[in-house]
Amino acid sequence: MKKIFSAILVFVTLFAYSQQRSQNYKMIKELSPEQRAILKTKKLALTLDLNDNQLSQMMDLNKTWANDHQAEIEKLKKTEQESLSADQKFEAMNKMLDQKLSYQRKVSKILNDEQYQSWKKMEQRRMKSRHAKGEEGRHKRSREHK
Repeated sequence: MKKIFSAILVFVTLFAYSQQRSQNYKMIKELSPEQRAILKTKKLALTLDLNDNQLSQMMDLNKTWANDHQAEIEKLKKTEQESLSADQKFEAMNKMLDQKLSYQRKVSKILNDEQYQSWKKMEQRRMKSRHAKGEEGRHKRSREHK
């Protein structure tokens, strides 16, 4: 009886957590790129203890990044309906990676060494969790198509 109750409790907890994450994701998607940049920068300020100068520079950088990124997403959504050639996909991915490298270089100039190392670790964890979620989604979609 205890095992059944424990299993139900775990299931309910995981379901509630999943629903909360889904709602948070929807809320963030509804924000403008500038609003997302502001929130991201303030979270960084709290985590990395940024000074006023760093906060200002990161705010500018994140706003620029968010607006540029949003424009790229909109552009890809329009062309996604048409099938992209392998060369076009390569160019889009290459451009995205160049933008990420540029962003990373700019961040390294704004933050001190300790802050930058912390930021790198945070980004790596974020990317790992995004890839793990992406893999789940891919597996679900591939099962649905079978």
